Amino acid sequence: MPIKNPTSTRPTLAHWRLWAASVLALAALPSHAAWSVNSETAAFHFVTTKNVNVSEVQSFKKVTGQLSDAGKLEFNVDLKSLSTQIEIRDQRMLDFLFEVAKFPAQAVFTAQVDPSVMKQVLAKKSLSAEIKGTLSLHGKTQPVKAKLQLLSLDGKSLIATTREPILVKANDFALEGGIEKLRELVSLPSIGATVPVNFWIELKAK
Repeated sequence: MPIKNPTSTRPTLAHWRLWAASVLALAALPSHAAWSVNSETAAFHFVTTKNVNVSEVQSFKKVTGQLSDAGKLEFNVDLKSLSTQIEIRDQRMLDFLFEVAKFPAQAVFTAQVDPSVMKQVLAKKSLSAEIKGTLSLHGKTQPVKAKLQLLSLDGKSLIATTREPILVKANDFALEGGIEKLRELVSLPSIGATVPVNFWIELKAK
């Protein structure tokens, strides 16, 4: 007479229900592993100061980039998309400050984002984080810290915006000569050598 095994693991209705619940839970997780910058909605601004207390908001109109599934972040700012609302000033800044004829016509921010940060953003929907990376501009590369607010929109979009301005110093990127040239061209007493930068960037799931 065959002996029944009391420890039989034959699937029961309860097992099937547990399996189905697990599959549904996994399906509910975002399947997107990489993100790309939505250039159409990106906003990138910086403030210039002349004559000590005269400040103006300038912008770059084209920003591209991506965040990989491994956490590699890269933002590319097209310097030729500069907009100061004065065409001749735009051209002078490109020619004498950024020297796009000699150096790459882009500023590149790169960083390695801990994957756990992304998981927290997707789970909590909003998170404050400090991202450490490097900024490459005018042939120079310098370390940069960015205090950001990260916001998840239904797992399909991520918003990254500055919580505090990022201060970019001219002498870190050998821009002092260009600033002096611009000052001479328009006969100004002074032009500030430290520029606050702010941005609002949307990353869309690929």
